[in-house]
Amino acid sequence: MPGAIDYEISKRLHPEPPTEEELENMKDIEPTSAGILLHKLHTITSEGNETLVKLGASTGCRWGDTAAAIYTRTGDSAVCASGLYFHAVLGSTDVKYIMKYWLNDPSVGVKPGDAFFCNSPYIRGTHPPDMAIYAPIFYKDKLICWIGAVVHTGECGACEPGGMPTGSRSMYEEGLQVPAMKISENYRLKEDVLNYFNHMVRDPRAMTLDIKARMACLRVMEKRLLAVIEKYSPEYVIGILRYVIQITGEAARKRISQWTDGKFSFVQFIDAVGILHRLMKVAVTLEKKGDHLYFDYDGTSPEVTDRVANSPGTGVIGVNTVYLLGHLFYDLPHNSGILEPMSFKLPDGTIVNASRESPKAGCAYVHEAGSLAVQYVLQNLVYAASPDRTEPAGNRGFDTLSYGGVNQYGESFADAGAEMNGIGFGARSYKDGVDVAGAYFAPMTSEPGEVESLESHLPFLYLYRGFHQDSCGHGKYRGGVGMDYAVKIHAVPGAALGTWGFGSKITLSQGLFGGYGVPALPFLAISGSNLNNMLQNTDPNIPSSARMLYQKQAIKGHYNLRGYPCVAEPTKEGDLVAGGTGGGGGYGDPIERDPSLVMQDLEKETVSHWAAKNVYKVVYDEKILAVDEEKTNSLREQERKDRRARGKKFAEFEKEWLKKKPSDETLEFYGTWPAPRYESFSYFGDWSGYQ
Repeated sequence: MPGAIDYEISKRLHPEPPTEEELENMKDIEPTSAGILLHKLHTITSEGNETLVKLGASTGCRWGDTAAAIYTRTGDSAVCASGLYFHAVLGSTDVKYIMKYWLNDPSVGVKPGDAFFCNSPYIRGTHPPDMAIYAPIFYKDKLICWIGAVVHTGECGACEPGGMPTGSRSMYEEGLQVPAMKISENYRLKEDVLNYFNHMVRDPRAMTLDIKARMACLRVMEKRLLAVIEKYSPEYVIGILRYVIQITGEAARKRISQWTDGKFSFVQFIDAVGILHRLMKVAVTLEKKGDHLYFDYDGTSPEVTDRVANSPGTGVIGVNTVYLLGHLFYDLPHNSGILEPMSFKLPDGTIVNASRESPKAGCAYVHEAGSLAVQYVLQNLVYAASPDRTEPAGNRGFDTLSYGGVNQYGESFADAGAEMNGIGFGARSYKDGVDVAGAYFAPMTSEPGEVESLESHLPFLYLYRGFHQDSCGHGKYRGGVGMDYAVKIHAVPGAALGTWGFGSKITLSQGLFGGYGVPALPFLAISGSNLNNMLQNTDPNIPSSARMLYQKQAIKGHYNLRGYPCVAEPTKEGDLVAGGTGGGGGYGDPIERDPSLVMQDLEKETVSHWAAKNVYKVVYDEKILAVDEEKTNSLREQERKDRRARGKKFAEFEKEWLKKKPSDETLEFYGTWPAPRYESFSYFGDWSGYQ
């Protein structure tokens, strides 16, 4: 059936076998010459990605949630410039869908000047706001390859503004979801399709500008790519695209072979199921054999068919490239070849391999937990060979705003906030983590945005933005702190404000070797406030940080601790919301931290006096921040004695621990306690060599 709902295409994330034509064209490739051409191709994708960022309108586009890529004729990602590393592989299944269903369909077809819009979560593995457009590259009527432009456009017409609803109960409440629709023909954008999209969303301006930014990106890339094909020959380019995928896989295999064989397990927990604070689990077991990695997700919580808590398997696999390409294989090309020496076993009907119709707006929650579990099993694997590659994670909870309404110019707006791009990164074995470093999923390009720029087109007044004090994991080397923020509805009667993310009960980012994890993160709404009067009178008690707001409560009004996530609700002019992103985990025992570094933290206000005294055990003069070394050493030694007195033998601790169990309400969607098990699985990648 043409254009059928395809339940198998998403399993083709790994590279396709080389075609006979590709193998023939790879025969005479010489590595040095190939490197020169590949650098040129990467320059083309980089220019495309820069075009996206400069021309787009949505928060995601302007602050780095983008990618531009070149794909083989059969759909494998070969060369990619990305803000988000997982876009380096996840676009492949979109192109493979187009090739399977539309290439030879007489009513659609694939011709020069065509472009296809795609944002189906079940095919590409991410939520509906991740929208892509792909265009074929022809040379003298021969299809050579594909190019693609991906942008997170924050509004898709879901049941809540911002594209990522917390309260959706099925895929049919999550807005626009297109498997592959022709949006351009003969180099002309199809206005009827664009008009349809604009009638589906709350912010047609951002939708239109982001689509045109993608099209501009594609046309720039096509122009540059055709010149390269003309110079080098179409056959050579076809061969080089498969060649770079192949050498990436070979290089990954070689590095994997140098690590010790073994089996490692880790679990991560999520504290949100839709709008409910409930416990979910992602379990990962890694077995390394020779030059191959086998990942098994058995033990993960079951799918929740009517709550935001699920991901397609494609996304769970693809998001691992954030750690793979950012850390273990940072020096390898960004393409589908990175997955070639890895295989994944995902239990069917679980949050890591959910059915088509369950809600996917919160799939990134599962991605966060799953990718962090993978990071930790890999760190266990490589620690003996590369201890410097072992570090706690930065915050993995997003913890950002979602909003919609009519702005101060009478224009509709809806999006998710860029605050998620202001997390702290984890500490290292020799150094503190980076404060307000970016987003873990886009560490090189993401930004939280300039306040002045955001206020210029949104009906917001930022009361403050700054270091989120004590949001880090403390340690000998502390994690970087996140960013706190407070936003007042300004110059309009009202708007809808909510949050997207999780971590108000528990967070994912643990410490290592005695370092502390990241604390739970609050989100507060204040209604009926006197803030406007305070601003008009330049009141000196106006808070300039989350700690001032929470502790002094100088702003009068009704305080409502809502937490992450929460549904977007009507918020009136003058009302205020306040929250903050988390930091990174700490490394090493906090009482081994150099006291002079604690004083620097106090001066920068990244750490509170309470933490300095009670966690780091430093004695000092609060006025001049001068450390009393003798008293500090004595206090720390006493803490070591107290710990030994409080301590228990592991066997005793374990016996007591295994008797503990969360409440039935907390475990409502968890599955069988303590470890759900399954009999039906989907297999991704090559399992032929696994016994």
